[in-house]
Formats: sequence, C-alpha cells, structure tokens
Amino acid sequence: QMTVIQSKKESLQDIKWWKMYNELLNFKGEFGHANPILSNTNYSTMAKWVKTQRYFFSRNMLSNDRIQKLNEIGFIWSISDKLWEEKFNILYEFYEKNGHLEIPKTGEYTKLNSWCYQQRNNKNQLSEKRKNQLDKINFIWNTADYKWEKSFKLILEFKNTYGHCRVPQISSEHKELSAWCNIQKLYFHKGLLDNIKIEKLNSIGFYWFENKNVLWEKRYNQLIDFKNKFGHFKVPRRQNAKDKYIEYKVLSNWISTQRYYNSIGKLQANRKSKLDEIDFIWVYRQKISD
Repeated sequence: QMTVIQSKKESLQDIKWWKMYNELLNFKGEFGHANPILSNTNYSTMAKWVKTQRYFFSRNMLSNDRIQKLNEIGFIWSISDKLWEEKFNILYEFYEKNGHLEIPKTGEYTKLNSWCYQQRNNKNQLSEKRKNQLDKINFIWNTADYKWEKSFKLILEFKNTYGHCRVPQISSEHKELSAWCNIQKLYFHKGLLDNIKIEKLNSIGFYWFENKNVLWEKRYNQLIDFKNKFGHFKVPRRQNAKDKYIEYKVLSNWISTQRYYNSIGKLQANRKSKLDEIDFIWVYRQKISD
C-alpha cells in the first residue's frame, strides 16, 4: 500500500513538474528567455519553481531527463555565471573594437571598468576557466605594472629615435614621458623602484643622474631659445596650461638662482660671462605684460 501511495505521490509531482515546465516553455516563447523574476507578480510562482530547480541541480537532486529538458530550452542554472559571461562578452567586444583593454572610468563603460576592477580584486577566487578566458584577451591584472610597461615602450621608442634617453623637460611633445622619467629617478633615489624595473631601464641606458654643468648648459640654451622666441628674459613664475610660456616654466627659478648667486658673488665667472654675452638682465623688477 505504501508503494502505491508513493507511486501516486511521485506521479502527482511529475504532473506538477511538467505543468510548470510547459508554462516556462510558453514563457520563453513569449519573452525569448527562461528566466522569470520574482518581482514580476504575474510569474512569481514560476520564478520560485525555477529557483527550486536550480537548488535541486546544485545538490545533485535533479534527474538527468529533467536536466536535459531544461537544457533544451536554454535554462540558466546559475545567474552569477550568466551575468559574468554577459560582462565578459562586452569586454571581448571592447577588445575586438579597440585592440586593448584600457577601459575608461567614465562614460558608457563605467560599469565595465568596475567589473574589471572586481576581477582583479577577486583573482584568487576566480576559476581557472575564467582566468584563462581573460588571459586570452590580454586582461590587465595589474594596472600599475601595465602603465609602467606602456611608458617603458615609449622611452624605448624615444631612444630608438634620438639615440638617448634624456627626454627634454620643456618638450610639449614628450611632456608625459618626461614626467614619467622624473618619477622613475625619484623612486630610484628613494629606493622605491624594484630591481626588475631598474635593470630594464639600465638595459636601454636610462639617464639616472644629470651632471650639474650639463644641466646648467641645458638651462642656458633654453634661455637663449626663450630670448629668440619672445625677445626678452621675463619668464613668469606663475603659469597655467594655456600660457604661451608654459614649456619654459623651469626657467623662472633658474633665472632667479643665477641672479641670487651673482648678487652674493658666488656665480662662476665663466657662467656670468656667458650670460653677459646674451645681454642677460641681472636686476629686473618690471611687471610682465602679454
């Protein structure tokens, strides 16, 4: 008698299961997917049933024939997996279109940028499959190292073009690269640059130190260039990005230093002579006008 009752119970469960399956099949036909949500009151019962199937599946409590039937209609077994794949596909499309994965922090890709940030933070929790997927499209796991390598390629290109790594401070064309080189020197002097990066920079003849005489001559030549361009030595102390003098901003302090050393009698005679040759103005308090 128990076997009969159990059989009837199982039959009733089968009837209910097939009823819900057919309703889900109709749902997919109408909406194009098999993922009803609980917040939609018209399909809340179906959504609960779908959730139950996922639970049974995760516990290996769902029969193979039911798994097969659900697979046939594109049943989504894991919402998190679905969402991950959707984001990955967007990332892949970005890579195919742009050839890189430097995702903007603002604009239409803000959410994608945040998703990439989550993947980096959760790298140790990601499955090997997902890590391999990301590796295949050159995913950036460490943004700081990526930016460093990108700048290193630029300094390498600079050396191949000019034969050295002394990026000019006043060059508007190489402004960002010049700033990067200064940061490497600063980190090097403070012991904050790792050995691998030091070795890479050394391998291309990176210019760590600048002889004081060489630096003075560089500023002197910049001053001549400034005079030829503007007809005076009035380099303003305060400048903004749009200022016509902006590429010569380092000269202002240098000029003040030459005047100061000369006033206390500590400017080298040969340097004073060179400045006199270009009619350098030793005392100058006139306001600068455009």
